[in-house]
Amino acid sequence: MTCGEVSEALEMYIVGDLDVTLAAEVAAHLSGCARCRRTYEELRTLIGDLKDTARAFQPLQIFQDVPDMAAVAHRGANGKTDRSPRGARRSFPQPRRSRWLALAVGLLLAALVAAITVVSVPALAEDIPLPIGHELARLRDENRLMRQQSLHMQNEIDQLKTEIITIEGQRVPQVDTANPAVSPAVNAAVQGVVVKFVMAQYAGDLATLKELATAQLQARIAQRPQDFLRDNAGKVSFAQLTDVSTINEGGATKYLEFVRLMDSKVFNQSQYQENFTLIKSDGHYLVDSMEMDA
Repeated sequence: MTCGEVSEALEMYIVGDLDVTLAAEVAAHLSGCARCRRTYEELRTLIGDLKDTARAFQPLQIFQDVPDMAAVAHRGANGKTDRSPRGARRSFPQPRRSRWLALAVGLLLAALVAAITVVSVPALAEDIPLPIGHELARLRDENRLMRQQSLHMQNEIDQLKTEIITIEGQRVPQVDTANPAVSPAVNAAVQGVVVKFVMAQYAGDLATLKELATAQLQARIAQRPQDFLRDNAGKVSFAQLTDVSTINEGGATKYLEFVRLMDSKVFNQSQYQENFTLIKSDGHYLVDSMEMDA
């Protein structure tokens, strides 16, 4: 909270009208701001008499019991029993009649100071069985849990190594995911074919698409060219691609590449993904399948 926000909330804080969460935030601010603490003390003095202010922090029973404490102390000092009806209104005896009365009054003031200190100092409040102490402890635990979750997410992100590479004149962020990775030469060759294929899609270049495809994919392109062409989508941007991974199907090695893309007209607010499978034929890498994925 800012000093201005605390200043606006101080009156309700002093009389106990703030909810537990806001009271905890005010208390935390007061513990670290000397100027606001001075304002708090000045305003507390102005609000009602001391008894009404104390009710916001400490049970009323403490104040009701002080006269009885004083009476017991006085009876012990004089060896006599105070027979006034319990609960009747009594004034404090004069200090010269009992030193124990001074002690009782001192205990009352100490209780009041302790109550105000608990609310003003969060570190102490956590060790005191008051609602504000429980709330501060809960907030502290939630904050610790959030820090742990943040560190866990950061560790997962750090495990994905990203580097900017240049492929066919395009600067593209590459995320290392393959395990095991192929050689750098194979990785560059496969990615080069994929980037050329995407550029041909956005250029409306069917001839290049067929040149980069296997016979099986050429047949699909010829049958449904609209599934492959993106020439109405504007300029393409490569948001991300993975390094090349491999799978083995029927004794043949296939190469997998995944590309995240955006463009200037259709996918200009979000990305989409194209999933490529390539094979090596007569020393050349060819696209065997391409599937669009949101």
